[in-house]
Amino acid sequence: MVAAVRLHGVITPTPTPMARNTINVQNTESALTRAFDHDRLVAVALLINSPGGAPTQSALIAERIRELAAKRKVPVLAFCEDVAASGGYWLACAADEIYAHGTSLVGSIGVVSAGFGLNGLLERHGIERRVYTAGEHKVRLDPFRPEKPEDVEWLKGLHADLHAQFVAWVKERRGPKLRVAAWSGDPAPGSVDAPGPARGSAGAPGSAGSAFGSAGPGPADADPKPADGPAAGLNPADKPADADLNPADAAPNPAGEPANANPDANGAGGVGGDLFSGEVWTGAKAVELGLVDALGTLRSVVAKRYPDAEISIAEPRRPLLARLGLAGSTTRSGDFLPAALAALEERARWSRFGL
Repeated sequence: MVAAVRLHGVITPTPTPMARNTINVQNTESALTRAFDHDRLVAVALLINSPGGAPTQSALIAERIRELAAKRKVPVLAFCEDVAASGGYWLACAADEIYAHGTSLVGSIGVVSAGFGLNGLLERHGIERRVYTAGEHKVRLDPFRPEKPEDVEWLKGLHADLHAQFVAWVKERRGPKLRVAAWSGDPAPGSVDAPGPARGSAGAPGSAGSAFGSAGPGPADADPKPADGPAAGLNPADKPADADLNPADAAPNPAGEPANANPDANGAGGVGGDLFSGEVWTGAKAVELGLVDALGTLRSVVAKRYPDAEISIAEPRRPLLARLGLAGSTTRSGDFLPAALAALEERARWSRFGL
């Protein structure tokens, strides 16, 4: 039996009524538990289609996958569908092997925060906003107040920390496979028939640093490249910050990792600064760079690796109101604007990849 779990949607702890499918540690727990509890289990597959989102949720889900894999001692295979970017790639790295379609969009290892400056809007309509705090930094980056340079610098510091943690996770799970030399034309490692050795057995879970993104009022988003989304922890304006890293902030190169063969790398620990710049690649290019092990789909890979195995697909359970499109609905008028802005952020996240 190969149990597959669908991980589709933006990664966020706070889905909105207008959102598509979303991913968080709460709604994936039942699907992951069911998948790893199957009898005659030979492998678990992750079907990933996500543009990214909150880094803490990404890390928590990845840690849970490694815990369950260690308990059952089975390999985990990740399959990137349309997009596995930012937090979506964070989830893929929880697997022992990563596959993608040649047209998949993979990578975006970076951090980003996005928001709106609404102070001019209030002034135009003669509205005065009153906020009372204890603590001079309690309302940093408030969208209804003018932006302050010192607040932006503070946010950049948080981005650097989150980026370093993202890079460290990718190196931990993929380190020996990352190939910067591929930029100079080295041949691709192979296809479904030659997946390459998995880094780390199912019994040796990786630690994803659960301190990710708890520094403040909104969820930080593990979204590579200038990901969009309100972050709880980076942007007090209730805009998720995305775990999109900046190559200049990457973690140091752990011992034993290959030297950087790219003279133009941006100093990301000596293992391909370009890999950690927030850039996105097709699945075909991702194979060359070592971000993905091989090209292949769930059924093609299972047919070759486990020809006698059945495939069982589990999806995260959604509350009844969510299935009816009413999840998170509220009668409080004050919640309408934040919900609408969150929906726009979610739409923008997918739109970055043409989806």
